[in-house]
Amino acid sequence: MKKIGVRPARTFALGAVVASALAVSAPAAFAEDGSEAGTTSVRDCVSTDFITEMSREGAAGNVYIEVTFEKLPPASPYDDEACTMYGALDRMYWGDDEGERIGGFAQQEGDADSVFSLSPGEEAVMTITRPNTENYDEWECEPTEVGSAYLQFMNEGEPFSYSTDGQDSVCATQLSVSTISEITKVGA
Repeated sequence: MKKIGVRPARTFALGAVVASALAVSAPAAFAEDGSEAGTTSVRDCVSTDFITEMSREGAAGNVYIEVTFEKLPPASPYDDEACTMYGALDRMYWGDDEGERIGGFAQQEGDADSVFSLSPGEEAVMTITRPNTENYDEWECEPTEVGSAYLQFMNEGEPFSYSTDGQDSVCATQLSVSTISEITKVGA
């Protein structure tokens, strides 16, 4: 006796299970309530996403270095237009031309938990406050000229450097450390 219809029944049952699983886990891109459900995630910003400019001024024993990050257009047509920027860097330090740290890591100030997106042409800013080495005893401070500021974005593997053109010195003994402000979106 030949069994007829068992294989099609199994295929139908399997198809029904798969279809119901897809219906339950389907992206909410089809949501009609106007919510953000179904939106795609935007990748994290990395140093190659930006043109970066630094400007500086001094006051009250400190040097204030404003860092502006301008989002570039995507490098590839397959890349996201926007990227996700966090309110804090993963880390920041001063170093020599080979990347060796001089002094302590900078301390983060402000709301490190803020998150926003940047599209091409939009800007974000932060301020590095570096104490003047002249404020400290030379023997205790060990003033040392630095070659670059090393900044590392959240979820970026290695820090990237911005040359200071010999304009900055820090205490090598970690007697004083720089601070970095929250990164904020310009115009927000």
